[in-house]
Amino acid sequence: MNNQELQQLIADYLHRTDLAALLPTWIDMARQRIGRDLRSQYNQVVLDPFSTTAQISPLPADYRGMKEISYTQGVARIQLRGGSVDALAAYAQTGIGTRWYRVDGMNIETVPYQARDYRMIYFSNPSALVIDTDTNDVLTNYPYLYLYAALVEGFFYTQDAGGREKALENYTSEVSELNRQSANADAGAQLTMGNY
Repeated sequence: MNNQELQQLIADYLHRTDLAALLPTWIDMARQRIGRDLRSQYNQVVLDPFSTTAQISPLPADYRGMKEISYTQGVARIQLRGGSVDALAAYAQTGIGTRWYRVDGMNIETVPYQARDYRMIYFSNPSALVIDTDTNDVLTNYPYLYLYAALVEGFFYTQDAGGREKALENYTSEVSELNRQSANADAGAQLTMGNY
């Protein structure tokens, strides 16, 4: 599916032909919502190296959630643990290698600080859909997520509370299932089918 096909599908579901000018805005809002909620291989980015030059460093502009940040020390890979301000303060002056991180807005703090290259795996906003033929991995693999997320905005605009509630319910259910499947895949679990 591409941007033009998605816009047509949204208009069809809304049963409205007079809202074409608003569709790009709703699709971009859907993209932001998906970036915030989806934890899938289709919006996962591996940034290696991710270099820090200060204890607090800026995150990539498309960052929406951390999956892992780690570095190699000899043959071992050291994975940092997320912590609170208090946890980081307790370890800030220790002589051990960097072990903790904290995300604050669009910045990451690493403690105890050492300038180094990390491997960061994070979840991002899907790429923007600007022209009619644009697509991205999330739209290609989960077009219904874009549909439901855009319908939440569309039904809100048309003041259709029932439609908005159903679209949000469908969206939330699908994101939860996709995140569960992705977490299982990361853990090496196999999906099984029940007997029918």
